[in-house]
Amino acid sequence: MKTITSASLSGAADLIRNYGLDATTIARLVGLDPKALRDPDMILDSRQVLRFFNMASAACRERYFGIELAYHQGPEILGSVWLLAKQAANLGEALRNVAEAMQLYSNAIVMRMLPEANGAVCCYDTLTGRDAGVLEGEEQVIELSFAILCNEVRLLAGPLWLPSYTQFRHSAPQSLRRHHREFGRSIQFNQNRNAIFIDNKVLALPMRGSRAGHKILQRELLRRRKISRESFPSRVELVIRSLISAEHCNVEAVASALDVSVRSLQIKLAATGTGYQDILDYVRENLACRYLRDSDLSVAEIAELLQFSETSTFSRFFRRRKGVSPRAFRQMEA
Repeated sequence: MKTITSASLSGAADLIRNYGLDATTIARLVGLDPKALRDPDMILDSRQVLRFFNMASAACRERYFGIELAYHQGPEILGSVWLLAKQAANLGEALRNVAEAMQLYSNAIVMRMLPEANGAVCCYDTLTGRDAGVLEGEEQVIELSFAILCNEVRLLAGPLWLPSYTQFRHSAPQSLRRHHREFGRSIQFNQNRNAIFIDNKVLALPMRGSRAGHKILQRELLRRRKISRESFPSRVELVIRSLISAEHCNVEAVASALDVSVRSLQIKLAATGTGYQDILDYVRENLACRYLRDSDLSVAEIAELLQFSETSTFSRFFRRRKGVSPRAFRQMEA
């Protein structure tokens, strides 16, 4: 099961109250213990949290619920992960630390810092587990996370800072006014990743924090990074998700990213009862469902993004996995 701490709900009850509604009612409707709205240390099923955000957005009739919530909470919800980030020399190092340590906060979130010309992109995604399918509410979580990130960068770079560009997997809302205010004028939807570009000048800005306790946190991170039988397939999945939009996502590239040989990768996966192709197929299925439900991309465009040689090949794959054609699935989810 993919989990996240109840700190992720910080400020939600107050925000929902501003709309004249009761957050505990919404929590109960999605099977969430209302105590989670007050206790930040509970471990929650990430699927329930996604459902909560989606239902809260619908109940409040607020498309920008996630963005609004970013003004009621901050990166301190990450706990020790944010403490480690504050001890970094500069913003770039802080974000890399957060990306590496994110599993301490939640195994349902993937964050990666990828270098690009003149800066780096912060890529963000959610994982719900293989039995969860695709859940509504992911766009709220992504926009919440990006809004928190932008708010924190503005504390260092100034209140007028905006990302050079922002990308979202989901489709565009009817109005982009709020998105432009939070994420800049260069926003792309229906993309193959959720990403924010930050230039090198901003990444070099010094953090405001102490390095006290740094070694203790580093030891904890090293301990958690040790590969176990249960975690290795998850690591392979994360790499595939990161590379699926690249030109060459294959077993060789994945093995290289994990610093193991192809044979070693296959042996480790076999020991857990799975294989590279099984994980690749799952990632393709999961992303295909997301694109069909949340984006305006055509079936042909989705097939190309997921590296299928032909649209017909993708359609057969999807029907085999879901029992319906891509177009039928989109109609069912509409």
